[in-house]
Amino acid sequence: MGAARATTLALYRALLGPLRGKEPLRIRLPVKLSKAQWLSGSQSDKTPPSHAQVIRQLFPVVQAEGDGELWGGPEMWGDDPGELSPERARAIVGAKFREPAASSGSVATRLNDAFAALRALNEQAALGQRTAVTRTTPTEGICVCVEASCDSHGKKETTGQTLWLYQYRIRIRNEGVSPVHLLGREWIIQSADGRVHAHVAKGSPGVVGEQPLLLPGQSFEYASGTTLPTETGSIQGSFQMVVPRSAEARDKSAAESAQLFAFDASVGPLPLRE
Repeated sequence: MGAARATTLALYRALLGPLRGKEPLRIRLPVKLSKAQWLSGSQSDKTPPSHAQVIRQLFPVVQAEGDGELWGGPEMWGDDPGELSPERARAIVGAKFREPAASSGSVATRLNDAFAALRALNEQAALGQRTAVTRTTPTEGICVCVEASCDSHGKKETTGQTLWLYQYRIRIRNEGVSPVHLLGREWIIQSADGRVHAHVAKGSPGVVGEQPLLLPGQSFEYASGTTLPTETGSIQGSFQMVVPRSAEARDKSAAESAQLFAFDASVGPLPLRE
């Protein structure tokens, strides 16, 4: 067996590794990674990229030539390319490796593409382990994505206790048809033994000093952090949201106008681990 063939076979097996489980492969871009977001928020009304656009950005090797679509088309990727069953993902990898060399460039190019795809796939697998995505009902239309990572650990000078510093980043997006106002939050942070390390009571005002109003299509992102006395733990909570009164509702009686459509947007639970 030649060196190139042996490398190709090893890459093929490596790419199948993260796809051997039963959970679907959810392909997503990370929440903005910037410490400048700590304890401050940023609001955006940019339309999020489609699943196909995200896949083409992360895995350029599967971009079809000329038309900007995904290689193999809907027949290969199914109705929702952003959430692939392990069977479909393995089939895509196999079909790409079986593609005739003449149609996909030199051996060196194909190997470079495969290495890049392997890096991206492993990054997606790691991202999935430290990310929780929750959605409210279609009527409420809120999607919350939270990512957490260990920033550092060290001993506290006064007590000598080892503490782990975790940072978490939140993206709240209004995918519905009505404006939604974020009024409050709740956080429950637990250490490895299940003890509550920190609790921000439900209804605590806003996030990072703000109570953003999200119009349909808008999102709000912010970052914060917590220490833990153990190497692992978990974080979960909720945001208290309300659909503001319409102009017509403001003319009603006080009792009627007080009956706002309020709901909770759950977050997590998400494991905290290095």
